[in-house]
Amino acid sequence: MNKRIYITGAPGTGKTWFAERITKEMGIQFYDMDDISWKKKYTIMRSKEEKAKILKKIVDTEKWIIAGCGSSYIGDLPSLAQEIIILRELLVVEIFRLVKRYISRKFNKEPCTLSGTWEVIWWNFTSFHLPSGKMNQFFTKLKIKYPKKIHLLSKKGIQNYPQKHL
Repeated sequence: MNKRIYITGAPGTGKTWFAERITKEMGIQFYDMDDISWKKKYTIMRSKEEKAKILKKIVDTEKWIIAGCGSSYIGDLPSLAQEIIILRELLVVEIFRLVKRYISRKFNKEPCTLSGTWEVIWWNFTSFHLPSGKMNQFFTKLKIKYPKKIHLLSKKGIQNYPQKHL
């Protein structure tokens, strides 16, 4: 059983849902990179240096499941992970999930804006779905550098994951 799992992918691919699911099944602490990135969720962001310092403390421990889509402050996270799971979805599915998330947050009076949601949707398209996109290139580099650690999963693959790997 892998004790260090890094889950990444575009917003709306199911990283948090998936991490919470396998955390329960594996009994390993889950860390959401959103909690690392924000001092106050979705309103006050930490500096890159603060995020890197917090993440390094987690990564230096024996067991973890870390999920998030940032790449600028992750340091040794990919090299220390025993498994790297990249979640991929169709852009239309991501858009649907992000709009659904926006409506849910609005309904629950959580911090969110429609303009912020559209910024995330645009970032998904330009960064994750275009071949020249920053995160698409980051995933390609991960696949080349760590071919034995990488699992590229869709929703169907996520549903079968724990049974194959536990």
